[in-house]
Amino acid sequence: MDAGAPDTHPSDAAPADAGACTPLVAQRVASGMTFTCAIRTDTTVVCWGAAYGLSVGPTPCDATGTPCALAPRIVVLEGSSTPLSNVIDVQCGDDFACALTSTHEVRCWGRNYDAMLGATGDGIVGARQATDAMGVPITDATAIAVGADHACALRSGSRVQCWGQNAAGELGDGTAGTSARVEATAIESVGAIDAIMAMSTSTCVVDAAMHQLHCLGSNATAELGLPTSTTSSTSLVTLAQVTFDTAAPVLSGGIGGACAIDPMGHPECWGTNAGEFLGRNPTSGTPDPSPAIIYGPASASTFTALFGGATRTSNCGVTTTGDLDCWGENDVGQVGIDPAISGGGSAVTRLTSVPPMQSGSCADHCCGVTTSGEVWCWGANDYGQLGRGTTSTPAWQPAPACGP
Repeated sequence: MDAGAPDTHPSDAAPADAGACTPLVAQRVASGMTFTCAIRTDTTVVCWGAAYGLSVGPTPCDATGTPCALAPRIVVLEGSSTPLSNVIDVQCGDDFACALTSTHEVRCWGRNYDAMLGATGDGIVGARQATDAMGVPITDATAIAVGADHACALRSGSRVQCWGQNAAGELGDGTAGTSARVEATAIESVGAIDAIMAMSTSTCVVDAAMHQLHCLGSNATAELGLPTSTTSSTSLVTLAQVTFDTAAPVLSGGIGGACAIDPMGHPECWGTNAGEFLGRNPTSGTPDPSPAIIYGPASASTFTALFGGATRTSNCGVTTTGDLDCWGENDVGQVGIDPAISGGGSAVTRLTSVPPMQSGSCADHCCGVTTSGEVWCWGANDYGQLGRGTTSTPAWQPAPACGP
């Protein structure tokens, strides 16, 4: 799995002026903890930042020698130089990523210390190229969900298969403990499934009959909609208090919490309130199992998209007018305001320095795709994950990521 084809990716050399580059154009973008991936308009995937699973040169990011890709690199299929293509969704965990193709295949790459690629093997290197999830071809997947260290695929017939870490029972087979690759029988007990979502160490599904959200895994910060408890659940818990547009559920996970856009178009969040993830006052860090509308002027807006990510507690939402409102953890500027002012967390803030957005993703950094297709990023950049051709201190001001 560690064998790689010749490096055919663009050079990692920084642009002559990293502040003035040709913006990367993409359909979707996903933020990992210290890297970023995007689906380009030709349906191929490029990634940059900490080079987990990418065939890269010797460019080090830090004192430990972690390799960086300072320019977007094309993700290729295992054992070849053929780009992974026909991709319709890409999601990132802490340090691995998975993609879903229009031909219903699931491919993953990156580190593999908790079997996040669905295969046993070297926990440091993992796969340098996109490999079959679960170690065997999946050809009937309709959706994917990626947590911090686990992933799941929704397959035909409402079958769900999951792989990776299972410390809190997030794989859904009714057990907790050993990392594995499993048929998620406990998840499938809900019957027909419309959608799946992952929080950091929890997995959720929407049932097609009642249009309710059901989750299992960790409840350490009330993310299962139950009073805070250190006890996880290996069986589905119904979050009847979570409501959303049943025709097109918009859900977004994080570390110990999640958000949904309710039928009126308002984001409602529950679970952890670390860094003001719940987007409401007061600023207490106390978790809340009950969803409530985010606070402030944004509560009067209607939203079409959420910028969540399973690896941190930052979130953004796109309003129907294309405005971008962000809230939550802001220790490195990922909410788009100076962290020296916000004190590490932030209530809902409107970012006025970005073009109209359509979608995006957050971790230690956030990236969004504008309505014209440009990728803009802000937040941590110690591994070059903002796509500006350099590693640097955090940059809370949004700016375009540079294209290849």
